[in-house]
Amino acid sequence: MSKVKGKKAAKQAPEYHQLRNEETRKELLQWWRSLDDVSGAKAQLRRCSAPVEAALHPQTYRVMQILRWASSEAASTIAGVLSHIKAGEDDQLPLGKKLAKPSEPGAPAPFSETRFRQLLKSRDWPNFYRNLRRAIQVLRGQVNPLAVADVILAWDKESRRQEYLAPGKSLKFWLSEQYYTTAPKPKSN
Repeated sequence: MSKVKGKKAAKQAPEYHQLRNEETRKELLQWWRSLDDVSGAKAQLRRCSAPVEAALHPQTYRVMQILRWASSEAASTIAGVLSHIKAGEDDQLPLGKKLAKPSEPGAPAPFSETRFRQLLKSRDWPNFYRNLRRAIQVLRGQVNPLAVADVILAWDKESRRQEYLAPGKSLKFWLSEQYYTTAPKPKSN
């Protein structure tokens, strides 16, 4: 019986597209938890409305040390957006599913399809930052911080890439797949 539970738990573990290294995930999670211990850090980061503002905060440089391969925009976005997450590190749902999963049967998706499409159409870092922060606020900060960081890192990688990316391999595709396979189906008359 414990084997079944173990398999089920392993099956539900989130899949990370960019944060594949377990040690890096642990360090990033430890950094996120420590935000509450640094006087005013979380509140200061929460007031940042764009990556350029978060880049001026010392906590962003801790993120840069953990994620050495990420751009400064990605590290700044991670620092600023993750400061809005209150809990949820045990939540195994990927971000796309979390945005679509109703709180109760028959309820609409917490993040509307219109807002979801705005997130997918983000054209630059300030726009992406704003849309992602809005998504976290709609979820009342109840989301896995590593899942959010993974999305930010994927967006960073794709925004810098100049080559064609097959639709099934892009961030927009896997977020859409998560969202639309979880969102309540519209009622037909």
